[in-house]
Amino acid sequence: MTRKIYWLIATVLSLIWADTVRAESNTTADAIKSAVERTLRAYREEDMAVMLSTVHSQAPSYMSIKKDSPTVFENYDINAELISFTFIGQDGDYAVARTKIRYTKISGPAFQNTEFDTFSVYRKENDEWKTWDGCIVDRKYLNE
Repeated sequence: MTRKIYWLIATVLSLIWADTVRAESNTTADAIKSAVERTLRAYREEDMAVMLSTVHSQAPSYMSIKKDSPTVFENYDINAELISFTFIGQDGDYAVARTKIRYTKISGPAFQNTEFDTFSVYRKENDEWKTWDGCIVDRKYLNE
């Protein structure tokens, strides 16, 4: 009888633990997806302040984004659209997601419309998920 109770308790605890992990992951995934969508909306609206607020202040590319984005905004009107988002996982203040984003030119000089498939790393800053770094794993050039 004691063995049955032990396994019942172990099973219940493992189910509770698995459900808790899933709930935390969904909360993290939702927060990160929301940050990605906010970044893309700011990019489309050419809102530099909002866009930079979605990038971790210590991110390796923070300064280049701050420096280069105004030039892009001055010369182009580009639509940035989230095609897909897959949450991979979290480890402490870091998380990874795979995103596919399509960039298409609305106006401006020559530009190759492109879809980027990226593994992106996010890092918490003041309890908010922000872009930290990424790796492009595939790039698809689109016909105009």
